[in-house]
Amino acid sequence: MPIGFNRAFREGETVTPNPQFSRDFPVSWQELHRDAKALAWRLMETGPWTGVVAIARGGLVPAVIVARELDLRLLDTVCVASYEHQTQSEVRVLKAPSGDGAGWVIVDVSQDTWIHFPWDTELQFVQPIAGRGRPR
Repeated sequence: MPIGFNRAFREGETVTPNPQFSRDFPVSWQELHRDAKALAWRLMETGPWTGVVAIARGGLVPAVIVARELDLRLLDTVCVASYEHQTQSEVRVLKAPSGDGAGWVIVDVSQDTWIHFPWDTELQFVQPIAGRGRPR
């Protein structure tokens, strides 16, 4: 998840996209909070940190949790456009933080996994296994 932010992003920059997703992974609010807090524990050992950069949109909520747990008040974003649902095109940087990135932590998600965030999903009824019939 985190990467030492050792390079500056530039607005209007394009980046070659990664290969297609090999996995789907649904995440609940509780799991998201637990994992972000666990990440903060690991980051405590490697700091000190200046601030947190969130890759919008998937990294926003975890970045806020990490910033809170590390008591960091500086929080910025890198805003990118690259997906129409799960179809990826060229990555365009729409908004970049200023500076060279030294001392900042980037919060993003795995690039080979499509994460179904809790704000993108709804709870719904699922037929019990016994009611579905036997697979053929």
